[in-house]
Amino acid sequence: EQPATVSRDSTGLIFLDINMPRVNGWELFDSYRKMECNSKFNFVVIMLNTSLNPDHRQRAGEIKEVAGFYSKPLTPEILDEVLHDHFGALAD
Repeated sequence: EQPATVSRDSTGLIFLDINMPRVNGWELFDSYRKMECNSKFNFVVIMLNTSLNPDHRQRAGEIKEVAGFYSKPLTPEILDEVLHDHFGALAD
């Protein structure tokens, strides 16, 4: 059986932690923006954070590629909400 492949018409889901070692979420977005357009896929990006700093939420809101911002831990309820909001019938 062939493994599933992702086409450019597919939409993926990325949970991105702002506070990662070596490269944080902000730095990752800077690198992503520098990619050539034909190298990019469709992604729903949800940022996760442990900080209560309101500046992080505001900064994430200013990034057009970020579809949501949640505090960690990622719970089953948050996952259900994200799937329903961004993938509709696929999540049900």
